[in-house]
Amino acid sequence: MKTARRLILIAPLLAGLVIWFALWQLEKHYEKQYAGIEHYTQIEDGLYLGGNLTEPPPGTQAVLNLCEHDDPYWCDVYLWKPIRDSTPAPKIEWLAEQVDFVEKQRNERRITYVHCFAGVSRSGMVVTAYLMREHGWTRDEALAKIREKRPQVRPNRAFMELLAKWEVRLRG
Repeated sequence: MKTARRLILIAPLLAGLVIWFALWQLEKHYEKQYAGIEHYTQIEDGLYLGGNLTEPPPGTQAVLNLCEHDDPYWCDVYLWKPIRDSTPAPKIEWLAEQVDFVEKQRNERRITYVHCFAGVSRSGMVVTAYLMREHGWTRDEALAKIREKRPQVRPNRAFMELLAKWEVRLRG
């Protein structure tokens, strides 16, 4: 009987230690994976693309946050549209809404920051889609322009397929 009670008391403690260790390892993995990545990059005059920060780039007036968690700051215009960096990709209508938001901020001359966790996949997809529509570029042309400034931008496969559909839609 005493052994059973001890196990009941020790089991949650051991489970907690295992969970803590797993989370610690996960944090180390992300730190190593994203070490050396600049937190944000100016893609065009007044348009920044980047990762999660405690505050946006200086002078930012509009933020589009694609992270699964909210930012600890606010600015004049703030939109939080969380998506996962995995399959399935969001619908093309969702992408159009984000491009509309970025375009509106740019037309109103607001310094705009589009970000996800690391500034690699989700924010890269939205800024690519915006540049495609704004400049009439193909997906690959827009990505090449972004990578001139931020080489680590790599939308995941599902996002690349969505951008291909976006290109077809823009070419109408």
